[in-house]
Amino acid sequence: MIQDNFAIAGIQINIPSNPQAEGYNNIARMEQSLIDLTAVYPWVNMAVFSELCTFGPLTAYSVDYEYALEQFCRMARTYNIWLVPGTLYNEVDGKIYNTAPVIRPDGTLQGTYSKMFPWYPYEEGVAPGEDFFTFDIEGVGKFGVLICYDAWQPELWRSLACEGVSVVLNPTMTDMTDLPIEKSIIHAMSAINQMYVFHVNGFGGTAGTCGWGESMVAGPDGRILHQAGAREEIFPIEIDINAVVQSRTDGVRYVDQSLKSFRERPIRRYAVYDEGPDKYTEYLNSLGPLVVPPKRNIS
Repeated sequence: MIQDNFAIAGIQINIPSNPQAEGYNNIARMEQSLIDLTAVYPWVNMAVFSELCTFGPLTAYSVDYEYALEQFCRMARTYNIWLVPGTLYNEVDGKIYNTAPVIRPDGTLQGTYSKMFPWYPYEEGVAPGEDFFTFDIEGVGKFGVLICYDAWQPELWRSLACEGVSVVLNPTMTDMTDLPIEKSIIHAMSAINQMYVFHVNGFGGTAGTCGWGESMVAGPDGRILHQAGAREEIFPIEIDINAVVQSRTDGVRYVDQSLKSFRERPIRRYAVYDEGPDKYTEYLNSLGPLVVPPKRNIS
């Protein structure tokens, strides 16, 4: 029996660019948000924060991962809620990963996902994760996690959809002029793959550093269920996994059956993904190195 009243809250709060210098304690502020959430919306089952919400974008704070994780496990247990505390930098075997923990309501770790596509060349020094992470919540459905720039890679969405994922949790930290494009990607991917997407951005205050807000929730029928503003905000949304089943069985709004069309296509291998196909490598290499664009010279 599929539960039809599972509720997820996105929590969009301020992210410091340097928590130590600016005097922030985002662990405490995140806990206050959970106190507010569970007091006002006690029916919510899961809370999701934004990318790098705890310590901001400095990889130096990767040393604090275990301490922060311990605090978040305590919070999940205290407030009896599934908790995705955004992401944190985590150093493992000399490499730093951008990692999202998923914590059960009993305070134990369900698992972690490390960003497969760090935002190169800007997210310098961060290693890419190698494995997808999905998890089942009994009576609800299958969940998956993507982090920020992962959303720009359509192969990741399709892979999760083909595993039966119904809900993608997507912590992000977007504060540049590509934000409208990113929002259009979230909208499109929810419809193409017929899934719920919780796209939770941070909010960097008046300067806009570490996030411009405008988080959004999209449904499996291509509708935007919530559009946050440029401010701190808590937005609880009740999901119905039966809507995913309906969209994937009968088509988005009873029209487009994209997953079944993908299944019916006889081709299971695409040349562009094969190892070293010269036809594509030559062109891709012609695009030049992955670097920050230089200042343009004016003649």
